[in-house]
Amino acid sequence: MFMVTRLSHVAHVWPDTYEKLTISDNIFFRNQIISVRRLYAPVAIAIGLMILFPKLILLLRIFFAKVSFWRAATADMLIGLVTMFYTSIT
Repeated sequence: MFMVTRLSHVAHVWPDTYEKLTISDNIFFRNQIISVRRLYAPVAIAIGLMILFPKLILLLRIFFAKVSFWRAATADMLIGLVTMFYTSIT
């Protein structure tokens, strides 16, 4: 999540800085942004899957235990809140 936040920050800063560059700096800066996106995208996906897979495993365990729908929904909301909290502090 930290890397996604940094990529988002770089992507927002890019247009302001982009206008002030010469042509050669412009191409160099564009290549830097593309390389940052290529680097961070797989890492962000991997971190997202690290959160998603345990959540799915927990929910499947709850559903296969034949508990009530509300208990499963509560667990799902709790995991979502923990994920949002973690995202907001990083």
